[in-house]
Amino acid sequence: MLTLLISTFLFFKCFKNSIQPNFIEDKIIIVGLGGVGGHCAANLVRGGFTNFKLIDFDQVSLSSLNRSAFAKRNHVGIPKVEAAKFELLKINPKVKIESVNNLLNSKNVEQLLNGKIKVVIDCIDNIDTKVDLIHFCKKNSINILSAMGSGCKTEPIMIQLNDISNLTIDPLGKKIKKILQKKYNVRKSKLVFYSF
Repeated sequence: MLTLLISTFLFFKCFKNSIQPNFIEDKIIIVGLGGVGGHCAANLVRGGFTNFKLIDFDQVSLSSLNRSAFAKRNHVGIPKVEAAKFELLKINPKVKIESVNNLLNSKNVEQLLNGKIKVVIDCIDNIDTKVDLIHFCKKNSINILSAMGSGCKTEPIMIQLNDISNLTIDPLGKKIKKILQKKYNVRKSKLVFYSF
């Protein structure tokens, strides 16, 4: 449900002020290709978006099989970005996908997030990495959608779209908000997703 919400939001944001189809060709960066990131990428490709950069350092494991959109038994042991690229090209062979098998951090974020970017989608499950990414995007005026604590939730109507400054209930979101304020003095940060 969260990934469908992200896909729908991106579609309307891209086409809000224009009917020109080239918006779907702008680069979307997805960081983190676990349960949320994999489904997000698959939904966006199915929705017609055609230019992606996928960033993840991890490999497909047996524990990925129950939640990942692209993990299959024959993918176990290969980088998630390569498994995702392989499966996404089956959905649309014309999609441009740059896959980066690397752990994003404060030292390499500028190098990894280069070029013209439409939006960064943060599907990271590591707090420090998430904070570094949000800070970089905020500092460089890059649109970011950040998935917060929606794991193990069963009420999709409770998913909220809001600025991080307004988070009050979500435990992960509150922790991220506190670290951003303390480490980088970031009080607002575009949009985030979270769930009660």
